[in-house]
Amino acid sequence: MGRIIRIPLRVRYVELGSGMHDKRVSYLTVQKQGIELAFESSHIDPVTDMINFKLTNAKIRYDDILVTAQDALSACEILTRHQGWNTGSGEHRYRAVSIDVRRPIVALPHCPHMWSNKEDELTCGEPDESGVGESGMCFLAGFAPPDFCPVSEPYERACERVLSMARHRRVRTSTIAFQGLRLRVIEA
Repeated sequence: MGRIIRIPLRVRYVELGSGMHDKRVSYLTVQKQGIELAFESSHIDPVTDMINFKLTNAKIRYDDILVTAQDALSACEILTRHQGWNTGSGEHRYRAVSIDVRRPIVALPHCPHMWSNKEDELTCGEPDESGVGESGMCFLAGFAPPDFCPVSEPYERACERVLSMARHRRVRTSTIAFQGLRLRVIEA
């Protein structure tokens, strides 16, 4: 049984088109830098459109990913299997998807109630045909937690510690080394 590890991500991306009702994602390297390319599935040839594209049009998105692993280091190792992690010239700063070193990793306790439905949304309990879990949707997906949720209180405490760090207050964290990076970890 693994813990739930929240890893902060930095994603370099480009969106071709607007609206994006039926979005597809591909990863490619442009001028040594990895790019997440989002386009509508009806788009004929997004790679050809990228030939005339200027890298300065790329945007940066900050996101999080939840990984189930024994510890933060194992979760980072799992992340290296992500296609975006391996797109770019190899250096951390050139990858399409990389760990945001400015924000800490948060290690949460295991939740035996967490499931995923067909749309890859987190549920609390096994999902039914409509995609809703036995006790609703998961707290980590932004829904109200049930009384028995083992993750909500530790997560809220960890968020308070992250906010304290943002205010330049001293917060006790551990540090792990991963591929030449020093990453801070908050144990919730």
